[in-house]
Parts: sequence; C-alpha cells; structure tokens
Amino acid sequence: MMDDEGRVNGMKRFALLGVLAALVLWLAAGTCLAAGPADYNHSGMLLMRQGEYAKAVEEFSKAIALDAGYVPAYNNRGGAYIELGNYFAALDDFNQTVAINPDYAKGYNNRAFVLTKLGRFDEALADANKALAVGPQEATFYDTRGCAYAGKGMRAEALADFTQALMLQLNLAEAYFHRARVHEQNAAWRAALADYKSYIRYTPPASSDPDLATAKRRVTEITQALPGLEAGGKNQ
Repeated sequence: MMDDEGRVNGMKRFALLGVLAALVLWLAAGTCLAAGPADYNHSGMLLMRQGEYAKAVEEFSKAIALDAGYVPAYNNRGGAYIELGNYFAALDDFNQTVAINPDYAKGYNNRAFVLTKLGRFDEALADANKALAVGPQEATFYDTRGCAYAGKGMRAEALADFTQALMLQLNLAEAYFHRARVHEQNAAWRAALADYKSYIRYTPPASSDPDLATAKRRVTEITQALPGLEAGGKNQ
C-alpha cells in the first residue's frame, strides 16, 4: 500500500505530467497554426505596422512558399517593398497579384501607384481605371488615378479625382498633399496653402513621411510670399 507521503507525491507527479502534457499540446497546436500562409501573412502585417519592412518581406515570402497562389501575401509583400523603395520588386508582386486574381481591385491600384513612382503614367492610368472598374470605388483609387493624371499634365482631371477622393474619405491626408501640388502648378496659392494645412492636420506628428516636412516648409514659404505672389498675379 502507498503511504500518505507517497500518495501526495504521486498526485503531484500526475498533476505535473498533466500540466506538461497540456503545454505540449498547446505548443503543438501553435506550431500547426503558425505553419499556415494566413498566419505568416498576419505576422508580416504586424511587422509592417512596426516599421520592420525587411522582416515583413520574409514573413510574406514564407506564406508564398507554402501557397504560391496566396494573393494577400503577394499584395502585402509588394507594399513592404514599396516602403523599402524597391519599386521593381513591388511591381513584380503586384503583377503576380492580378495574374492570380484578375478581379482584385487593390492589386491594380497598388500597381498603378508603383507605376506612377516609375514615371509610367499611361500604364498607371490604365491600372487605376481598372481598379475603379472591378472594385468598390475607394478613395485611394481616385487618389492614385489623380496622381497618374497629374503625371500626364492633366491638371483638371487630377484635381477632380483628388476632390472625389476627399469626398469619399475626408481624412485621406495624401490626397490633400497631391491636390496642393497641382494647385501650386496652377498658381492657386491660397488653395494650395489650405490643402497643405489639411495634410498636416490629418498626418500624425511623428510620421516619418518626408511629405510632412515638405508640407510644413511650403506652408511657411507660401504664407510669407503670398502678398507678392498675389500682387504679381494681379499685375499680369
């Protein structure tokens, strides 16, 4: 027979074994979950939010290695490449995104954005139109098309698209910045000034976006030069 001490010690051992077994099962379950492409994609998105873009690329690549047809990973990896300034790698990923899913509007919009960065405005405009044709009319789609129009020198069309973007999403900061640039080209100084101020208002102060410094500088410069700019315009 087992004495009281042996009984207690035995119960402790069984309790400890139960805890260990539960831990092993939990770890095994976690390992199985982490192996899926959706989990690597999610991990990559978390790294994107932390500004760890190179590490995010690695996670999205793991998702793609497990499922070569997993569209979100291609699209998100393309976004990470954009943040890293690797536009050609981003373009490859967005090409793959829309090849796998020809109805994925965000893929066309993202490819259009990259094409504007590469100065390929006709192609960007075609992709932006495709995004608006196959998907819901999101504010960012109009903003991207506005950039394509602006790149082609089609200022009226660009202004119309930036304004439409802001009608759909009032706090879309980049649309204010892009519209301000076109207003400057049109010598519409007060309109440009108002849009730069709105861009600053809707952009987090700690943002690393270089456009924030540009907007602040232009607000100061336009404010100081406005009397002379307007007087010069009246004398023309």
